[in-house]
Formats: sequence, C-alpha cells, structure tokens
Amino acid sequence: MKGATNMAGIQVGGEGITLTIKGNGSLTATGYSQSAGIGLSRAWNLDYDVVGGDVVIEGGNITAQGGSYGAGIGTGILQGSGRKVTLGNITIKGGTVKAIDGKAPNGDKVANGIGTGDAYPGCTNEVGEITIYDDIVVVDASSISKDVTYMHGETDVTDSKEEYFTVNKNDDRMAIAQKLTI
Repeated sequence: MKGATNMAGIQVGGEGITLTIKGNGSLTATGYSQSAGIGLSRAWNLDYDVVGGDVVIEGGNITAQGGSYGAGIGTGILQGSGRKVTLGNITIKGGTVKAIDGKAPNGDKVANGIGTGDAYPGCTNEVGEITIYDDIVVVDASSISKDVTYMHGETDVTDSKEEYFTVNKNDDRMAIAQKLTI
C-alpha cells in the first residue's frame, strides 16, 4: 500500500486506537515522503502535538518501509518549534516482520526501522514500549530506537532473552528470531 503525499503507508489513528494486523497473508506498507510505513505521517509546522495509537502485529508476512526521514514502523519526521509527536506501543506477537528506515536523500541514516523518524532540533519524536513475543518467526529491523521488552507468553524474559530468542546485531541492524529447540 502506498500512502498519499507526505502520508504514512498505513496511518495509525489517535490515542486509544489500536491497529491490529493478523492472519497468514502478506502486507507491504510504504510511507511516502517523510512518513512511516506503518504509524504516523509527517508532522510539519503544526501548532499542536500529535498522538497516535498502538500497533499490534499478530501474524503474516509484513514489510514496512519508511519514506525518506520516516521509520518503517513508528513515526514520520517532525518539524515545529517545541512540538511533540508520540506513537503508542509497538507490539509484535507473531509473523515475519521486516521494518526498513527511510534514509535521508543523501543516504544518511536519520530514522529507525522500528521506532522514531527524524526530528528537527527542539522537537520530541517518540514511541511507547516496543515488545516482541517469542511466537514470532523473525523480526528484521534496520534499527530499533529503544530497548525491547522480550516476552514468553505473559512473562517478561528480557533479562534471559537468550533462552527464548536468537538476537543478531550487525551495526544498527537487528534480526530477532524465535529460538528453536531440538
């Protein structure tokens, strides 16, 4: 799905709204200029703060590509003196997820695969908690903007994640997979 000018591929509504993606199909969401693939669009010269809802991925083969300056899953770019953009929690419970940041036109990394897009000085661009469950197949993110909470069922296993997950990090890129037991 391709968003309109300066729009997220899939815009996540306001506070209290939850976008849930589930099933066995495939979805590709590409943010247009300066916007997230899944999450929030560009916030430019606004005189108010922006608050988006939560994203929950329960299954499927999901690819989220941020437009230039936008996160794959998260927020777009923010510009406006003292403004704040907040996307709610990002929860990945299952499926195969690929989240790719939208680089600047010169190729510089300015956004995250999962998390925040770019922000001008004096602005605050943030997301809520990022949680990944061990029922995933794989989460491949060009980067993740903050610490991840790792879950096994309803138990937080962040401190012992190596028992449940295989986490590979190469520069900023992270590949997180369910740990297979034989």
